[in-house]
Amino acid sequence: MRFVRAKRLKIEGQTPFSEINAASAEVWKECCDLMDWYQWQRGYGHAHMDFYIGEDCEGWMDKNLTKSQPLHSQSIQAVRASYFKSWVSYSVLKKTGGIKNLKPPNKRKKYRTTHWKKSAITFIESSLFGKRVLLSMGAGRPRLDIKLPKNFDMSTTHQIATIELVYDYGQWELHFTYYETIEKIEAGKGVIGVDLGEIHPMVCFDGQAALIFNGRYIRSLYRLRNKVLAGFNAAISQCERHSKRWWKLTRRKWKRIRRIDNQIKNGLHKHTRKLLDECELRGSGN
Repeated sequence: MRFVRAKRLKIEGQTPFSEINAASAEVWKECCDLMDWYQWQRGYGHAHMDFYIGEDCEGWMDKNLTKSQPLHSQSIQAVRASYFKSWVSYSVLKKTGGIKNLKPPNKRKKYRTTHWKKSAITFIESSLFGKRVLLSMGAGRPRLDIKLPKNFDMSTTHQIATIELVYDYGQWELHFTYYETIEKIEAGKGVIGVDLGEIHPMVCFDGQAALIFNGRYIRSLYRLRNKVLAGFNAAISQCERHSKRWWKLTRRKWKRIRRIDNQIKNGLHKHTRKLLDECELRGSGN
């Protein structure tokens, strides 16, 4: 059985990071322009009004994308695949009519998360430079060299399938995707069904007794997060962009939001820990 696991790692920012994510956004913009051109060639005035996807659409877009980007070819393909997947989802939702005022994925972006696949990832470890990961870039460009913490587990690097460079509220992060294969899972005596929700994060039932997790604390944190964002954004909007006060308020906003996000993660972690303890107590393995 194959499982997908994800891991987030905070890293120190480097000057090329913003340039790389800006290049991913440029690929997204080019995909938007190519989609409009593809639709216009087939007689549709606007892609989002009378949308049509031919069998050649994705391949045609891939061939016409600019290859002279600072990004690795697979990183460019990942942006194109994400854009095409968004259009397919949009067309399905438009046909079913499940969402009102549905907007197409044609918004231009300044920055976008950059994606590397396994063949563009190299891990190295030495006594002089420590643990590092090298991410391949476009032709003729040096690989992106990122230092990893000393406690990073190098024994699982062969399981890493993808890496994403993410900017999250003033903090740069690497998001790893692991593919882990488990030959056999030992099942317990019973089975517990879990229903995820917003008011109650989890409602569990094993056929005899129910276990309900109260989500009031986590909901209050989400409300506080929205309130803090609204307050800071209102104050920042009154400042001149990139002025001294603008940067001061922006850094304070990032710091406060990260603290609330950590509280939300901690609350969810406590719920899942309690659920696992309950499963172990009842002898349930599924």
